[in-house]
Amino acid sequence: MGKLDNEGAIHRTKGNEYTFAAKYPRLRVLAKETANWQRDQGMALSENYITAYGSNLKAILGNNDEAALGAVEACRNAGRTDIIVMGVDATPDAVAAVKNGSLAATVLQDSAGQGRGAAEAAVNALTGKSQPPISWVPFVYIDKSNVASY
Repeated sequence: MGKLDNEGAIHRTKGNEYTFAAKYPRLRVLAKETANWQRDQGMALSENYITAYGSNLKAILGNNDEAALGAVEACRNAGRTDIIVMGVDATPDAVAAVKNGSLAATVLQDSAGQGRGAAEAAVNALTGKSQPPISWVPFVYIDKSNVASY
């Protein structure tokens, strides 16, 4: 997880928990700890998980790519190629890791789309046009099938 006082980390975690419960009710979460958005902390936590959970550890989901890339390094060091690791943010390092197969996937939070939406909302407000109360900017799942586009 990201920093525990960060709204983004809180909502990413809640979204993951909701999806797991709704779509994968047999999935068992073994641990949930903060890596504070940091690669080295993601690596240290993942090393602990690999030791503590052994072959029961099947996947690691980082709230951001830095934590996920730390998990990739821990898995590599432990010789665990069977653990699926996924991150969020589609950073250049994460996209490269998806391309080379060390990271299973990342999710693009479209900052350009968010900025465009904010600018449009500001223009609408300034010109008296109506604006919907919420404007959704879709996330994009990036894996081997579409990583070449990023």
